[in-house]
Amino acid sequence: MAVVRIIGTIALKGLIGEHEPAFKEKTGADIEAVWGPTGPLLERCRAGESFDMLIGIPDAIDTLTKEGHAVAGTRVDVCKSIVGVAVKAGAPHPKLDTVEDVKAALRAAKRVTYTDPATQAPSGLHVAKLLAQWGMTEEINAKTKFGVGIPVAQYLVSGEADLALQQFCEHKLVKGVDVVGGIPMEVQAISTFSVALGAKAPNPAATKELIAWLGNPATRARFKTHGLFALDEV
Repeated sequence: MAVVRIIGTIALKGLIGEHEPAFKEKTGADIEAVWGPTGPLLERCRAGESFDMLIGIPDAIDTLTKEGHAVAGTRVDVCKSIVGVAVKAGAPHPKLDTVEDVKAALRAAKRVTYTDPATQAPSGLHVAKLLAQWGMTEEINAKTKFGVGIPVAQYLVSGEADLALQQFCEHKLVKGVDVVGGIPMEVQAISTFSVALGAKAPNPAATKELIAWLGNPATRARFKTHGLFALDEV
């Protein structure tokens, strides 16, 4: 059985997972994915790990293309996501209208969770940057459960946190949580997620089919379900 192996950030996991049965029916190929934060995935590529398709932010894909790990000219910018706040389903929703609202929500939370910035994940880096700007790093990190390569909203369900900050698309992967909304646009981080063909792709034909589907305008109708936005929406 043919396999399309994906290595990439978790942003498109829900979207690709929904499409997998139709993809297999059309191409006869299964999808095998290694999901994780940007930093470790870059290192796996550089270590020579074999993959058909790469998912990441444009800068990461361009870097890997220059290094010979992805095929030049195959990058497709698919969608965008924003940083949002989630709470356990049924819990009170904090106000997020202003920067002061976000600060107040962080201070009121008993336990906070966001992605460990050491992984180079865009949302983790951005939250860490905001906390530093607000002079709140020590205060909030003292009660933070850091996530590595997972949707941190899982910690809401397990009771290890009561306020989660991460990409909308990652919150949407977790059942039993409410996505309250995005942080204010003045402090928002909008991430673009792109795909590209691996330079040594074992199954390039099926991979190109998947890349074409992701880049098809008709696919954007599925974005909202997975916490994603079309390129021209945000």
